Parts: sequence; structure tokens; C-alpha cells
Amino acid sequence: MKKTKLFILVLLTLSMAASVFSCGKLKVAMEYGKNSVSANMYSYWVSEIKSNYVTSGQDTESYWNTEISDGFTYADRMKEVVDKNVKINLVASALFDEKGLELSDDTKTQIEKSIDGLIDAYGSKSNLNKMLSDYGVNYSILRDIYTVEAKVYEYYSYLYREGGERYISDERIDEYYKDNYRHVGAIIIYTGFEFQRDEDGNITYDDGGNNYQTRELTEEEKAAKSEKVAKLKERLAAGEDFDALKAEYDEDPNSGAYPDGYYMSASDYAVFGAKIVSNVLELGEGETVDFEEGGIAYFFKDLPLEDKAYEKEENSTMFSRLRDGCQTLDFNEYIAPFLDKVIFHEDAISEYSVASAPLIKSDM
Repeated sequence: MKKTKLFILVLLTLSMAASVFSCGKLKVAMEYGKNSVSANMYSYWVSEIKSNYVTSGQDTESYWNTEISDGFTYADRMKEVVDKNVKINLVASALFDEKGLELSDDTKTQIEKSIDGLIDAYGSKSNLNKMLSDYGVNYSILRDIYTVEAKVYEYYSYLYREGGERYISDERIDEYYKDNYRHVGAIIIYTGFEFQRDEDGNITYDDGGNNYQTRELTEEEKAAKSEKVAKLKERLAAGEDFDALKAEYDEDPNSGAYPDGYYMSASDYAVFGAKIVSNVLELGEGETVDFEEGGIAYFFKDLPLEDKAYEKEENSTMFSRLRDGCQTLDFNEYIAPFLDKVIFHEDAISEYSVASAPLIKSDM
């Protein structure tokens, strides 16, 4: 089932060492009034959201143990995010009911078609349940999950549709842009690999057309790249012009598409990566920062925000989440008092970890 998400970052994990089904009664992870979320639903959402942010190649213990800052890891960040977003699922679906809203017949039909489609794909309910047990659920619980997600989406749409209770004006959008976005110049040097190119010099992709094809550098080539990075640091420290050095050193294949630099906000962790966004957001006026991650050396310089840069066609990709980000911020402020009333049973989900949660299968 294709679902639109409110989630901003990755989630926590499911390490379903023992199936809750064997207990006969589902453990309760969270409660809000008469509504609750089971540990099974929690575990499924961990995997689902995790799958929106990492590929199978990235999903490693070392990745999740990577520090964002001062001992705070990607896994720690995702733990915070999953807890908040599962609370949002619980509360927003409850508020949907309290408002007297109802899912449309089309939505209900789509949910049933999604479940029936999975049963057909796996040959039987028992086969489907066997697969779903990896995520701590069965097809009945999956139906409940789809229903909750549909209510959350429709409640959010109800609030922010044009004429809705919390519709965001153009003035609010511009205010959000000025308060939350950063504009940076970038120099990127690939220290561990290089892109494979065709005879015309274009970067090639894998068979699926989704990922660049690369070649790992030899030790000699890596040493040369390390020298290049060290020299660039030296010249930046000496006060040489960033743009002039960019023209000489930059290896970013996207720089031609974004000649004025990059725009990013806290809503872009999934786009640029947590470490990049975190470092950029901490930059002071005119400051530069450099770091290495995953065989890539990054150099960023803070630049002034352009007036309404989000209206430029060439920047449209970078601002695709501008309205979503503004709505998310408003929604977080709106729903925060409700989240404080959620009863959280940490013991029910203490066995789960981001690193061990299985990624969701593509047919789900």
C-alpha cells in the first residue's frame, strides 16, 4: 500500500527476538485515552521508516554507530524519532476519531485490496503471516496499521488543506524559509572511490538505474586524494577564496545543476544525510566546515540566503519539502500538548534496536 508519511527522520528498530504472538496477548507500547499501540505495531513502523532512509548497503552496525556529534549516534537519533512518530500515529488517529471524521469507502477498499494483494502474492494467509512475522505482525495487525496510517494522513490533510484549520499562508512559508534554511557553497572530493563513466564521460548507473556505479580507489590513489584534501584545508585556512578553490578542487557531479550552491534545512536529513545537515546547520555567518564520511571529503561555506530562492525553477528540487517542512513544524507545535498525555511503556519495546530491524520488502 502506498502511503504518505508525516515522519521526518528514521526510526528505531525491531529486533524481534521472540514473537509476541506466542504470548497470546499483545504487549502495549503506548496508550492515549482509549487508544493504544501494540509493541507489534511499533516494531513494524521501525522497519518501515528505517527503510525510507537507508538502503541495504547502508544498513550496517557501523553506520548506526556513527556519531553525529559528541557520542550521539544515528541510532540514538532514530530512537528519538521513532518514539515521537509512533506517538503521533497514536494521537493523530485518535483525534481523527474525536473530530467525527471517517475514512472514505475508497480508502477502506484500498486497504482491503492491499491486504488481499499481499495474500495473493504469497499464496495464502499463512504464508503471508510467516513473512510478516519477521516484522512482528500478521495480516490482521497489518490491516490495523494501514488503517491507523490512513487516519493520520487524512487528519493531517484535513488540517492543512486549503481552507483547513491550519492552512499555511505564503507569508508563513517565507518566514519558515528565512528561519530554517541555510545556503552553502560546497567542495566535494571523493577520497575512497571514483564514479564509473561511459565513453562520453557520463556517470553510469547500476542495472536498476538507481545508483551510480563506482570503483574503489587503489591505495596509491587514496594517498593522492588525502594529499589533495590536506592541501585544500591548508589553502582555506590561509584565507584563499572559496569559489576559486571550488573551481580548482571540486569533484561534485551535481555542482553544474546547482551553481549557486545548496539549500538545506532540518527537514533534509534523508536527502543530504544527518552528518552533512547537522554540520551545515551549526555554521556561523560566513564560516566554513570540513569533514570526511564514507570515502568523501566535504567542505561547506555559509552563504547569505537569497530572497525567495525557493521560487527559482532551478532550485525546485531542493525546496520540494519547503511547504511540508513548514507544515510539519506547525503540526509538531500543534500536537505537542497531546503527545505529553501519551503513556509510554518503554519495557514493551526495550528489546528493539535500529541496527537489527529488517528492512521492509518492496512489495509492501
